[in-house]
Amino acid sequence: MFQERVLFVLSTKKRNILVCLLLVVLAAVGGVLATDYFDDRIRSLPIGNETKEVPHITALCYHEVTPARPKDIFNVPPDQFRSHIRQFREQGCNFIDLQDIEEYVKHNKPLPEKPVLIAFDDGYKDNYTYAFPILKEEHAKASFFVVSHSIGAENRMTVSDLKEMVAAGFKIGSHTVNHEPLTSMSDKQLDYEFKTSRDELQKLLGIKVYCIAYPCGFANDEVMKEAKKYYDFAFIASIDPHHPQTLFNINRYGVFKWNTRVASIFRQTAFK
Repeated sequence: MFQERVLFVLSTKKRNILVCLLLVVLAAVGGVLATDYFDDRIRSLPIGNETKEVPHITALCYHEVTPARPKDIFNVPPDQFRSHIRQFREQGCNFIDLQDIEEYVKHNKPLPEKPVLIAFDDGYKDNYTYAFPILKEEHAKASFFVVSHSIGAENRMTVSDLKEMVAAGFKIGSHTVNHEPLTSMSDKQLDYEFKTSRDELQKLLGIKVYCIAYPCGFANDEVMKEAKKYYDFAFIASIDPHHPQTLFNINRYGVFKWNTRVASIFRQTAFK
């Protein structure tokens, strides 16, 4: 309650920065909890009156990939990003995308062993300029969660960029309309953020959008309840791979500039 009151009185920009910085700290601390993360178990968990199977995957959250801003904690330089891809392959991992998860959820199509989801948040221009070519060269699948009202803004991808990536086989998910923290919103506000972002992305890109990554990775019961109206699954920011998951709070790990080795994302435990 105290945290929610503090966030409420801050300006929108400062509130977003504070929330995301808290997420960085939690992700760094939470990495110590990741054990046996690459097994191929499937967790069967209740959602409402149904029972859905949540795939046990390694889902990653990147933001920027650029040679500029070397001190930016959210930036993974291009050579480091390429190295991550190769390190995962050396560990016998297989890259998946949002469509693979959708087909698992809807049609029970099996996922490969040691599935890794490479995903980017926010729609930064460098995702197109640097990450996109590397992914194509390395033949690695990836997905991009885009803030719909940021498309074409300064330092953000354009519709043309996104269409080219979609044509190359990469997948797009929602990251809401405005990238605002969701847990303090009314149902009406949540409905707007979820429905409008989905509809805008579908109209602009001519694709089906069936999943969302919550801004800054936070969600509560009300947020997940509204998300179910428009999406088939959703991602949170994870600090504990063993907490009970549903299709609307699937774990994702943040990747930051200090993660030169992929094992450091999980504090070395995932590869022992």
